[in-house]
Amino acid sequence: MALFKFVFSKKQLPEIAICFMVCTASYVLLKYCFPFLVTTGDSFNYLFTAARHSFGLYRPNGYSKYLFFLSNISGNANAIFPMQMLLYFLTGTFTILTFKYYYPIKKAWIRYLICFVAMANPTCLFFTNAMLSDMLFACMLFIMLSCAIIFMKSDSPGIFPILLFTAAFAMALFTRYSAIFLPIVFIPVFLFVKKKSKWLAVASILAVVVWNYSYVSGNMKSFTVGHKSQYSTGFSGWQLANNAMHVVPYTETTDLDGERDTILKQLHHSIYANREYILEETGNGKNATAAFLWDEKSPLKRIQKEFNLVNGVTDPVSYVYLGGLYSRYGKKVILRHPIQFMKHYLLPNMASVFFPKYRGPMEKGTIAYDTRFLNALGYLFPKTSIATIVGKADHDGILKISPAASYYELLTWLAFLAAAVCLFTRKRRLRPLDRSDRLVLWMIVLFGFVFYGTTAFASPIEIRYWMPMTMLKTGFVWIVAARETSARLL
Repeated sequence: MALFKFVFSKKQLPEIAICFMVCTASYVLLKYCFPFLVTTGDSFNYLFTAARHSFGLYRPNGYSKYLFFLSNISGNANAIFPMQMLLYFLTGTFTILTFKYYYPIKKAWIRYLICFVAMANPTCLFFTNAMLSDMLFACMLFIMLSCAIIFMKSDSPGIFPILLFTAAFAMALFTRYSAIFLPIVFIPVFLFVKKKSKWLAVASILAVVVWNYSYVSGNMKSFTVGHKSQYSTGFSGWQLANNAMHVVPYTETTDLDGERDTILKQLHHSIYANREYILEETGNGKNATAAFLWDEKSPLKRIQKEFNLVNGVTDPVSYVYLGGLYSRYGKKVILRHPIQFMKHYLLPNMASVFFPKYRGPMEKGTIAYDTRFLNALGYLFPKTSIATIVGKADHDGILKISPAASYYELLTWLAFLAAAVCLFTRKRRLRPLDRSDRLVLWMIVLFGFVFYGTTAFASPIEIRYWMPMTMLKTGFVWIVAARETSARLL
């Protein structure tokens, strides 16, 4: 394929060098400022699932399989950081060179600037040193974006871009169930492509969805009440209830009294009695929070403790069993109060699209390691010296610069807005975009709309959730810049 000859030619050395220098400098800086693996509560779940080769009840299996793969390569957990940085370098560079091949920018300094800004995303670079799935998921979406552009722009794309796209989509869906919404983006766009191979691309997407749905729902069946199939993690109902609780202070205690389900009514009364606590956690309805999932003062957690005591079960069981009840409750409250839900949860959460306020591990550092975590780590990565993994780093430097990640998101949005203004105000003065270019731009816009919208609805935002969007905004800006510098004036 001509693209791959292009990627490996000497003319691409400046862009490759920029990407390499950004990644190398960031690796050295992070290794000095933050020498230990970044972990959260999710990290233990990924590690434990990988060590046991079990189904991921709380988190999808993809990242656990990735950890198992890395353990077979080195057996040392210190390899996680450089291997994830390498993955980011390879996928990010390939995506940028794909943009360059199909949308050449004549002015080199513009290419280099966009290339540098795209790769120098503080959030992406920081989370290459994290035992979390965000980096793997983002890199898979970079590959999907690149392959989709190759498929739409190439006269004879062949089967390889479709196979690579399918593999990346399968891994993305295996890593984050939120990728289930991506076919909404790619299937309609692919159907407008005038190539016979579009049917293979669409069929491949559908095949991955069916396979993943069957795998997940079949495994979850053994954990749910009544052994019903469900396509979700054990936290899904909890997340919906957490989001709905933002509305509760603005409801009445009798809101669900008309329901036949007496348990739902009792649950609402119990949560309604905690109005002051909810207002405190949400800043009087101005902030979206996930505190109700984890805080021991949350009514959801107190009910879980009582459920465990009465039924003689542990958290892994009660999370899934109560998830069904919490899901029904969340849906009822949201559907009864859609305006309040939008005002007190969705709109505050959407503000984090442009300037994320919550940076998670970037400002909190690493959680304390417990015995279970260390045992699982030693089992999966037996060559690891615990002293090189576990420790309390001096996070002052990271804490001071972590707001830069939020300003970076704002900067990229301003660049996106400037590009959009150029695209629409100068379209009469420049040669019209051809059909494939319009399709690519529509794909980028639709991709962003679906991803940002579904993510903001599903969960209170942390900055790491926006990592996959780095190359999406870069692609839009790159295409417009190429048109501005290369298109002939009419």
